[in-house]
Formats: sequence, structure tokens, C-alpha cells
Amino acid sequence: MNFSKWIKIENKEKILKNFKEDLKNIQNLKKEKIKEQHYSGDIPNINLVLPFYIYAIKSYQNVIYFRLNDLCTTLLSTLDLNNYTSTIVIHRSIFETHVMNIFRLSKLKKIISKKQWFDLYVELYSIIKIPRGAMLSNDDDNIKEKELYKSLPSIIKKIHINDAIRNISEMYKEIMKCSNDEKKEIEKMHFKLYGFMSEFLHPTNINKVMYENMELPRKTKRNSNIELDLSSYESNFSTDSNYKTVFSFTTQMLEAFVHLRAISTKIFNKCTSEIEKMEKEILEYQNSGLFQKELDKFKPIIEDFWKNHKEDYPLEFMEYGKWKD
Repeated sequence: MNFSKWIKIENKEKILKNFKEDLKNIQNLKKEKIKEQHYSGDIPNINLVLPFYIYAIKSYQNVIYFRLNDLCTTLLSTLDLNNYTSTIVIHRSIFETHVMNIFRLSKLKKIISKKQWFDLYVELYSIIKIPRGAMLSNDDDNIKEKELYKSLPSIIKKIHINDAIRNISEMYKEIMKCSNDEKKEIEKMHFKLYGFMSEFLHPTNINKVMYENMELPRKTKRNSNIELDLSSYESNFSTDSNYKTVFSFTTQMLEAFVHLRAISTKIFNKCTSEIEKMEKEILEYQNSGLFQKELDKFKPIIEDFWKNHKEDYPLEFMEYGKWKD
């Protein structure tokens, strides 16, 4: 039994259809080149902050499109091969991509709404220039103590997956206008989905139920000491042993995919439209000289950061450490 056949039998083809349509949208959205150039009158001015904001957000989101396309196209073929562990691995990676993306975008939206323009610059620099996506992590206490880093916005710390999952329910409440009770149920549901994937992928006996027929023959008799004749045990292994568990879970994840994509799309559109709407204010901020003052404070932080993290990244990433005016 493969997934395509099962979903027809269960009359859940619409779920798969919606997922494929959303995947098609992602494939249409992803671009091989992104370029932003701001024009002041007829003269291009590429040194302005505004085009960097737009470019950075679009560039980051484009990476998400490529990643989701990669994972989702692989998911569909893996399902029809009945590769259960691979299926759950991909489901978890897709889910983590969604929730971390929404967390990132919701942070950007909040910064934009507060008009914290330099914090926005630092956050976007952190996203697109630093491979792990955060300048500070839990093991960076040594640099946090430096006077140099005290001016850093607190926003650029490493994100924990649980915080990102909790944020999903907040976004549902804010964007989909759900009630507090619905918000709690949404949070509970997403933790339950993630918990199932994490437990299943942990190298324990839970994998056993996916491949082994657990119905053992009852030919042996138990005595008062609960002793069994071991020669009577028998196990049958097959990818069809428990396909219903994986396929039923998959339909939940495909539905979640469409909902999470809708949330991230709304936040992304809000971020870009709000920045474009406040173009005049952002230009005034840069022209006032305040941006340059804050940038001058930020440059030594970047230089010190890369100096202290030379061994943390592969060589191909080290070009990011070179500050360019």
C-alpha cells in the first residue's frame, strides 16, 4: 500500500491537492536572482538603507522557498516508496523550517512596527550574513561581557525551536483572530505533532512499531512464574506493518503545511509593504546621520565577532567576516 493509493481510499485527495497547489506556488515564487535598487529621481542610489531592507527580507524568504521546494518534492517521492523514517525526517525538517521562518518574520514585523531601523539592519545582517543566523548563542557568554557588545540589540540571539512553536499560536491569534482557547489548542496541537516526530526519530524502540507486526502468536502457556517458551516467539517485518500511522500523520502534516504557509505569507507581505510605506521616514533616518553613527559603532562589533568565531564556520563562509564599506 502506498500513500497515493491510500489517500484515494480514505477520500482525502483534497488535502494532497491543496498541498501540491501550494508547492506549485512556492516553485513559482522562488527566484534565481534577487536585486534591489533604489532610485532617487532618475539617479540610482544603491547606498541607501531602504533597498538593503527590502533585498535582505526577500533574499531570506527566497532561501526558504528553495528549501521548502527541495524538501517537499523529496517528501512526495519518499512517501510512495514507503520509506517511513525518511518521511518523518522530512516532515520534521519542513515543520522546523516553517516555524523558524515565522518566528524570524514575526520578529522583523515587530521591529518594523516600532520603527527601530538600526535594530532592523542588525537583525537582517545577522540573518543573511551569518550562517547560523544569530550573532549570539548560549555559549557566547565570554563575548557578551565585553563592553563592545553591550550596544547590541537583544534580538539577535539563537532561537530555540520551542520558542518558535509557541510563537505560532501567537501569530494565529494575531492574524487569524482566533480566541484564547483556540490559541491554546493550536499550541498544544503543534507541540504534539513535533513531539511525535521527535519520539519517532529518536533511536529507541518506537521505530519497532513501524516495521514489525506486534501481534505475536499465543501458542505458549504462562506458568505461575510468568515464564515463556522462547521458541514460540515470532515476528513479521514489513513496510506495510503500520502504514496507517505514517499516512494518517502525513495528512495532518500536509494540512499544517498549507496553514503555516498562509501565516508566513501574510507576515512576509506585511513586512515588505510596511517598509515600502515608510520609505520617506527611513530616508530621513539615514540622512539625519543617525544611521552612520550607529553603523560606526557596529563595525568593530562585527570585526570582533568574526575574529572570535574563525573556527566556528567552514572556510567558504569566512568571506562574510570581511567588512566591506
